[in-house]
Amino acid sequence: MKPYYLQIAHMLSAYHPDDVIAGIQAWLEGVEIGMHRQGWKPVIEKPINREYFELGGLYYIEDKSHIKSHHEMFVMPPCPQCGETLYLQYICTKDKTNKVGWQSLWLCTNDDCSYKEYSLKSLNEWYKELKKKEA
Repeated sequence: MKPYYLQIAHMLSAYHPDDVIAGIQAWLEGVEIGMHRQGWKPVIEKPINREYFELGGLYYIEDKSHIKSHHEMFVMPPCPQCGETLYLQYICTKDKTNKVGWQSLWLCTNDDCSYKEYSLKSLNEWYKELKKKEA
């Protein structure tokens, strides 16, 4: 069997090169939209002393600004270490390294704080518990 990239190249050879380039650009735009929804922001300059990954000539860094919208709908607890607000992150239960079955992870919004707390509750379970009461 051919390596996957040769299989892809063979399939793409059936199309005009301009169509292939347009398809790749559309795919990258879709990836960029998906990355933003997951809390990653593209930047042009390579980040120093910060987690990132490179895709399509851009560097993606974690962006916590989307978290603020959750604070309008839910009462998020304070961090027990620094007092800043905590936020929830989804954990894949099908990942083979997740032997315990963790479903969510509490993290601090303060970049200088390393607080983490794993939970067996799903995001939906937490959000039902944290939902603000309407007046």
